[in-house]
Amino acid sequence: MAVEQIWDAFERLKTIYGEDKKASAEKLINTVSNGSIATKELLEKEFKELTKIGNEFHIRHFENGRKPLESDKFREYLYFRMLSLISHCINSFKIL
Repeated sequence: MAVEQIWDAFERLKTIYGEDKKASAEKLINTVSNGSIATKELLEKEFKELTKIGNEFHIRHFENGRKPLESDKFREYLYFRMLSLISHCINSFKIL
């Protein structure tokens, strides 16, 4: 359940600058990258990868064809991976 909730928080974070999720996420990434092209590229990849994981696995969507999370250890890994990204964005956003 915590994984689903943190994924919802990620989706909410992507709309911090407005309802257009893609444009808002791009602006957020630009802001927290603080001018670093390397950081921006890494964050873009991480945003895309975690979005893909959320859509492909039983995290936010439970339709047929979604992959189950096979173990609690993998679920925990995904939780902390997402938590790290959200934490970085929020903390970077605070100091700007």
